[in-house]
Amino acid sequence: MGATTLTQLPANIQGFYDRNLLERAEALLVHDRFAQMRQLPTKSGTRTNFRRYSNLAVATTPLSEGVTPSGSSLAVTDINATVQQYGDFVTLTDMVDVHGLDNTVAEATDILGYQMGQTTDEVWRNAVVPNLANNITIAASEAATIATDIISVAAIKSAILQLKNQNAMKMTPMVGASTNVGTSAVRPAFWGIIHPDVTYDLEDQVGFISAENYASTKTLADGEVGAVKDARFVESTQGYINTDGGSTTVDTYHTAIFAENAYGVVNVRGKGNAGVIVKPLGSSGTADPLEQRSTVGWKVTTTAKILNDQFAVSIISASSQGQNV
Repeated sequence: MGATTLTQLPANIQGFYDRNLLERAEALLVHDRFAQMRQLPTKSGTRTNFRRYSNLAVATTPLSEGVTPSGSSLAVTDINATVQQYGDFVTLTDMVDVHGLDNTVAEATDILGYQMGQTTDEVWRNAVVPNLANNITIAASEAATIATDIISVAAIKSAILQLKNQNAMKMTPMVGASTNVGTSAVRPAFWGIIHPDVTYDLEDQVGFISAENYASTKTLADGEVGAVKDARFVESTQGYINTDGGSTTVDTYHTAIFAENAYGVVNVRGKGNAGVIVKPLGSSGTADPLEQRSTVGWKVTTTAKILNDQFAVSIISASSQGQNV
């Protein structure tokens, strides 16, 4: 059975569709921004390895004159991550192709790019955020009160302290002070991902610095809304919400704060990575004898993995904007 894919179409068309798909997807990708990235080569299996070396214990015993100490051994932790494949497609009829007023393939690619962005971001998020070991629980799902169990500056400071006590590395440089009235310097910081419902409760609290009040906005990340002490926050509706049921359950939001090397994301290099697949009318041979159907789809192979639980903290809270499930 013959099959015509995008690679058999003119290069300029292929480039347009790929660019259209990826540009639409990238606007939604937030959960890979703070990850250690890995590219899995093709023809090398589905599993990749992250390796972590532990720090050596301090050597406080004085040396004896002329005596060689026992020495130490490096401790290695290997963390394996196995990629999985995701994808979807839409079918277009010949009538749409002949009589439609729009460039339907381009429109479909745009919509599929949005879907791919949401899908991959949720795959990464679901592999990491709800599985973090260190949680500061303001709102337990069965006992939460929307009016009182919202996020607080105190909870964020507690999360920052946990990360500092683990010698976790910050991910941003200092934003220096300026002479502008009403602006604030921002410390070197960890990164957090926050849902808009949670931002709503946080932004009027004393200790929150809104991004527009930074001493300099030149280093703002896409979607950055503000900072508390040593944590800067990127806002996304992709922020994790636990809606796991129960008539008295309140939605609980997981605001994850990450240090360097807390988690990793793996993509497949080259053809195995994100891409658009177009199969024109007639490409299915006898399965489409009247050349009535074409398809546009996407496919991606990826995964995410927690690498060091000590380098991330999730603050679990309700929101005044949340819902009873």
